[in-house]
This record gives sequence, structure tokens and C-alpha cells, in this order.
Amino acid sequence: MRESTKQGNDRIARQMESAYRTALAKGEVGMRERKSVPTLTEFIEKRFEPWVESVFSAKPKTRIWYRNGMRRLLSYAPLASCPLSQITGESVSTYVAHRRSCKLEVSSVNRELQVLRRVLRVAAEWGVIDSAAKIKSCPVTVTVSG
Repeated sequence: MRESTKQGNDRIARQMESAYRTALAKGEVGMRERKSVPTLTEFIEKRFEPWVESVFSAKPKTRIWYRNGMRRLLSYAPLASCPLSQITGESVSTYVAHRRSCKLEVSSVNRELQVLRRVLRVAAEWGVIDSAAKIKSCPVTVTVSG
């Protein structure tokens, strides 16, 4: 497992690493337990949605945009019940396939993916997950008649 020493000075960081390795070798430091990661539903309902309501209180259209995106994400049970740390490109692609099977335009699905990206980035910023999954937008297909 790797983690930052949060030091700007390389020499001090190496000293801290050395001290930690010594403590590990002596058995003074035990393995750390991983904190439990909430599901997408838990995180959105308990933390993200209240944050959106407070941050965008003066911007009702933005609040509604987020609320609609969150509602759509939470309506797909396989994604909604997934822990944030286990949301991958594969799980997102199944969500996209589901939404496209509902005859949704690519742009509509991409707006929902924007909300999911923001949810994951905020979770990473707040230390709920180590890093946010990389989520790509759906490619827009252009049909040419003629």
C-alpha cells in the first residue's frame, strides 16, 4: 500500500518512510483497517445531495439539473447499489447500454454521466474513496443520409 507523507521536501519524506518501515519491522505498526465505502445511493442521499442544495441554493436551475441526474443514476439499481470504490468503466458502460436501450439520446446520457463524474470527484476530494474512476462520455454518432 502506498500513501503520501504530505511533505514537500524529498529528504524529509524519505526519512519519514524509513521510520515507518522500521516501525513495521519491529511490529509496532499494525495493518490498518480499510474504512467502509458507501454505496452510490448512500453517498448521494446523505452527503452529495445536501451539499448540492447548499452550494447551489442561489442557482435553482443547477440544483434541478443535479437533482434530475441523481434521480436517473439512482433509478438503475445495479449502479445505485454499487460501492463508490467499485464503480468502474465496465459498470458505467452497462448503465449507458441500459439508458440507450430506453431510446435516450447520447447527449442525455452524457449529461447523466457528468453528474456521476462530479459525484465521484467530490467523494475523492472528501476522502471517501482513494480516487475517482475515469468515466468517458458516449461518442456521438453522426449519420449521413444520401
